[in-house]
Amino acid sequence: MDARAKAVLAQIRSAFEAVRLCGGVSLHEAHVIDAYGTPQQRLAARALDTDTHWWEVPDDAIALGWGYCALSFMDARGLHYYLPAYASWAVRHAAQTDSASLDHTIYTLETLRERPENFVHFNRRQALAMQAFVQYLMDIDHDNSCFRHHYLQAHAAWTAHAEALKENHHD
Repeated sequence: MDARAKAVLAQIRSAFEAVRLCGGVSLHEAHVIDAYGTPQQRLAARALDTDTHWWEVPDDAIALGWGYCALSFMDARGLHYYLPAYASWAVRHAAQTDSASLDHTIYTLETLRERPENFVHFNRRQALAMQAFVQYLMDIDHDNSCFRHHYLQAHAAWTAHAEALKENHHD
């Protein structure tokens, strides 16, 4: 891993260090929501997520199976907790993965403009970390011109969000 990747990972870790799930939709619970599960099934699924910090989320839970689409079924607290895990996973594995989780992380970040209510818990430092994450991916993924539009949209959204939070003094 190069120095730039390490710096982005450190920025994400520092910005989201204190974030906890706090009752938000969990990873396994998101899968049950996707499958139209019952409240009892959701509760049982939540029990499978034993992590207390987002950096404890196993890479396999993000990269394999249904993990890629879990972000689509999260509430604002779930996104606040899991996006740094997905972004960190993407930085560590972008060069050698074919998992849809990488693309879906960018798609999720891109939804900031359409669904700002999903990102109300992010402060300015966290918005800047997401911006740095997207910039890192744009810089290392020179050949993916068909996906570049999504990178640019996500980057612009998080740049604007960080500016808005600065103006509103939300550090």
